[in-house]
Amino acid sequence: MKIPLNWLSKYIKLEHTPKEFGDIITKLGFMQDGPIQEIDGDNVIDFDAKSNRPDILSVIGVAREYAAYVDKPVKYPEAVKELTVEWREPSKNLSVQAKDVVKRFCTVEIENVKIAPSPDWMVKDLESYGVPSINNIVDITNYVMLEYGFPLHTFDRDKLAKDKKSALLTLRKATEGEIFETWQETKIELTKEDLVVADAEKPVAIGGIIGGANSDIDNSTKNIILESAVYDQASIRRSALKHNLKTEASARHEKFLNPNMVEVAIRRALYLINELAKGKIVKIEDFYEKPEEPTIIEFN
Repeated sequence: MKIPLNWLSKYIKLEHTPKEFGDIITKLGFMQDGPIQEIDGDNVIDFDAKSNRPDILSVIGVAREYAAYVDKPVKYPEAVKELTVEWREPSKNLSVQAKDVVKRFCTVEIENVKIAPSPDWMVKDLESYGVPSINNIVDITNYVMLEYGFPLHTFDRDKLAKDKKSALLTLRKATEGEIFETWQETKIELTKEDLVVADAEKPVAIGGIIGGANSDIDNSTKNIILESAVYDQASIRRSALKHNLKTEASARHEKFLNPNMVEVAIRRALYLINELAKGKIVKIEDFYEKPEEPTIIEFN
């Protein structure tokens, strides 16, 4: 996980030099991978994340490690606290058929967003990590993924094929030989073991891995479906390896993610969308049949 130190310092004040910081995180068990890089005036350090620590695949995750070391609090970013719509179970927008591999899937329908370039601070943070800026909506999902380590995705609602007999988005297993075209315009032949997010006619994403070319966000987008999810990590890993699709999303989804963090990521993204793209939240639907209770460990 590449950590831009200027970005990190938004959540915890650095009390050490970049080299000292790298040595500290390495001593905490996350090996520095290569020399410190300077990118557009920012020092960027790459750390290896252990398979049982997906939280380290985020800027805030590393900030928490450092905060514990220096015994200082983390300043968490702003997020939406109160919502004007109810948090509901799946209905018109969401149907989950592949319940064996979907632990949680939350959708938020937002109307009348304004697509525009992202602000300089967001562009700078993303580019220091190595992610190019696309537009405010796409950048927000990438930003929150790197910030909290939780992948999000947005669909252009008006590009999704619709049928009154089915939900807007259905999570199902692909049919054998079904063709999916990624947003990079690469065509992939799917198998019945692959999880897809589909509209009424076709897959619009391979769950936990990559979005499709037929529902992406562009300058004409006005209405969106924002989603964040947690899947069976082994299923995502098998599909990513089988189709040679190593993405920032799959790198996180093939590990044990905390389903309760879905709401945290969604609320942070909604705050940024309201700030940078406006829009009106009209519906929230959340599949979470087996909620996980947090484990609390007391230390002396």
